[in-house]
Amino acid sequence: MKDSEQFYKNFSLYLTDHISGELKTGFNTMNMSIKKESYNAFNEQIPSYFYAGIFKLQDTTFLTICEAKIIYSLSNRMYGGNGLVETRPEALFTDSELFFGDLMMEWILRFYQKHNKSVIFKKYETDKSQFQSFFPTDDIEIASMSCTMQNNPIGHIYVCHKAGLVD
Repeated sequence: MKDSEQFYKNFSLYLTDHISGELKTGFNTMNMSIKKESYNAFNEQIPSYFYAGIFKLQDTTFLTICEAKIIYSLSNRMYGGNGLVETRPEALFTDSELFFGDLMMEWILRFYQKHNKSVIFKKYETDKSQFQSFFPTDDIEIASMSCTMQNNPIGHIYVCHKAGLVD
């Protein structure tokens, strides 16, 4: 797990640097941690609605999940706003927010390719009831990062896959 810890520290720093630079804002990832648990236990902890990129590496699926408020806030900033997001009556993404989610997954894909990982972006999903990438009892490794924008918490990013994938 030591190799994957360094890999995801680099990933966290990349996201902070790249997003802050692209959007000219104070985006920050912090409190990066890695743990192993069953997919079922992880699935119960995450919100029902999010933006999840589903990737393939060496015939193995892995997920990058961004909580909805991250997409709302960063999309708002990308289109000239200040990143503040109004309360929404229901979980949904606008077309511009979906576009930003795709762009974010492209940035993540570039990180993996830069580190010589033959990763393929397969698709995105926004509702955890719409897909199942692992069996409920599968043990997975989860990298979790808390995210802030202008020092205001905006959610978490999770990367999960079977252990040993990025070593």
